[in-house]
Amino acid sequence: MTANNHLSKGHLALIFGVPLLLILSVVYLTTFPFAATQNFSYAISMDLIFTAPLVSYLLIRKTQISKLTVVTLAILGIHVAYLVVPSEHQTIVNLARYGLIPLVEISIVTFIILKIRKLWITIKSVKNESPDFFTTLKTAVHEILPKRIAPAFVLEIAMVYYCFFAWKKPTIPNNAFTYHKRSDLSLIFGVFIGLVLVETFAFHLLVEPWNTTIAWIGTGLSFYSMIQIIGIIKSASRRPIILEDEKVILRFGIMSETEVQYEDIEKVVLSQRSIQNNPLVKKLGTELTSQNVVIYLKKENILRGLFGIKSKFNVLTLFVDDHNFFKEKIDQRINFE
Repeated sequence: MTANNHLSKGHLALIFGVPLLLILSVVYLTTFPFAATQNFSYAISMDLIFTAPLVSYLLIRKTQISKLTVVTLAILGIHVAYLVVPSEHQTIVNLARYGLIPLVEISIVTFIILKIRKLWITIKSVKNESPDFFTTLKTAVHEILPKRIAPAFVLEIAMVYYCFFAWKKPTIPNNAFTYHKRSDLSLIFGVFIGLVLVETFAFHLLVEPWNTTIAWIGTGLSFYSMIQIIGIIKSASRRPIILEDEKVILRFGIMSETEVQYEDIEKVVLSQRSIQNNPLVKKLGTELTSQNVVIYLKKENILRGLFGIKSKFNVLTLFVDDHNFFKEKIDQRINFE
């Protein structure tokens, strides 16, 4: 049961309504002529940046609501103060913008890193095996950040990690199946990288004479796209399909994943043919990658994609390098069930 289930609607309205009402009241005061003075501007800045978050903290300190709500409110207050306080009186606002916000960001990243390390050590000691980085990262971030922004934060960190830091050759356990060795995954994404390089070069040459800043921004975004593509490719070799005792963990790098209980599997078919006219057919991967296995379920399940997007399915198509042995092992589990 979540924290919100323990709180009445009236209590929630009080917790979130009072700080927001305080911010709106302060903003309203800035419409009066006397608000343009230096002392009043400083008072407004203090109320928006410190008083409203403090009130929020006092209201939520005995609840299970994340204390990051206070941080979020402080950042909101800084941006509001920047908009409503006269530019000549923004000393406090600028101190918060260039000092407080970077400090908060560094603190959050450091806290997440420490949390991941602690979880990594715990999982490794309990299971006596190397844990999955992406799963560990999601667990750590979801304990710290709000649910709505956590998936995007997880994805960005994961892509950078797999692109720049995951160089050690992965050890594939006996109960795992790969899907990157014989598939066209590397070829497809390699073509994308080539296209991005060509388009980036052409875009830079065309735009630089007109606006150098925009040209370099576009180039930077293109290279960041390549980092994402490389991160996805490398994550595929480090996140194999896992057959556990009660379920199979189906993955396609950091792009998509799901867990299926053996008792929910109706049958496994080896097929490269696409299935039409069924909205509950999903592919584990991209629409451009090939398939050689189709898993039919007895009931609907959830496939988790990029940014935590969820979709329902009862038929899942995927590619497995050793698809014959994969089907054999799944059939054994189904028959055993």
